[in-house]
Amino acid sequence: MVSLKLMNDNGKIQVKSRDIKDLLLMSEDIEKCQDISDTIKEKDILVFDCQLAKDLFLSNKYDLDPIVSSLTEGLEEGYFDMFFEDIRDYIKGFTDEFEEDLQEKYGFDDVRCHFEIYSIGQDFDDFKFILLVAFKRIEIQKLDSIVKIVGRRRLLGASKFYS
Repeated sequence: MVSLKLMNDNGKIQVKSRDIKDLLLMSEDIEKCQDISDTIKEKDILVFDCQLAKDLFLSNKYDLDPIVSSLTEGLEEGYFDMFFEDIRDYIKGFTDEFEEDLQEKYGFDDVRCHFEIYSIGQDFDDFKFILLVAFKRIEIQKLDSIVKIVGRRRLLGASKFYS
């Protein structure tokens, strides 16, 4: 666990990576999350290895809903299949919303979230990504560089969490 000491408009605050991890796990979107903030040396940045809930994009989970079933009757099977860009857009929306929640919770405007998908299961139902949370003003190119490096490390075997 990493603890950050920051200043907001109300004075000093303490942000613990464990608290951010707990917030992530409260979301129905995240099935697993591992705090890996101690694996990087960047100041005021927290990093998490996340896995989306496996049933998040399964179209058959809507089959039980009679309204959805009646609306989708006659459509080709696979009509609702997800594509990689759909997953990226979904995670982007999730991280944007999470960023806003953190800004509100900590009263700190310079919170930035960025992500990198580093693993997709063979059946396209297992998505793992790195979520980087920066509590400072930082350029998007630097965030992108950091998250890509961490993602590459996880892909090359550092992610023992999901074996």
